[in-house]
Amino acid sequence: MSDLKSIEVFQDLLLRVPGGELSSARSALLKHVAGQWVHAPEAEKTLKRNTSLDGDVIAFQPAGADAGFLVEVTSSSQSLHDMSSPEIAAALSRFSSAANKSTGSTHPADRKRWMHFLVLAHQSGRDLDAEFLARWLSEIEGWDEESAHDLRHRI
Repeated sequence: MSDLKSIEVFQDLLLRVPGGELSSARSALLKHVAGQWVHAPEAEKTLKRNTSLDGDVIAFQPAGADAGFLVEVTSSSQSLHDMSSPEIAAALSRFSSAANKSTGSTHPADRKRWMHFLVLAHQSGRDLDAEFLARWLSEIEGWDEESAHDLRHRI
């Protein structure tokens, strides 16, 4: 598996409030919405109704830094090395390249390699996102979606 391989992911916009003072964060964000961005209260209602979001959804441009917020936007693509260590990535690559992609981890040798990958991932203490793993197996490693998602449920 090459470090250059990656899958397209939704970017996260992370706002960090120095000192953790969140009480005035919403009003400060709304105050700094400018340019082409507008507050979208109807979108907030829809998202809250259709997702498990707890907070508000506010559109603004990253000029919010002058309001005392640190703004970070994550990458639009992620590689397996972004999500795990090189050792874990190598274990997944060994499993994927040797496994029967139509049966997943049912063969004893495939199961042993899969379990080795899972143990390494668990011992690392890093959260390995099951949805990312299924997409990786499907989009990069060539697994069919059903088999990739079956493995996802075995994490």
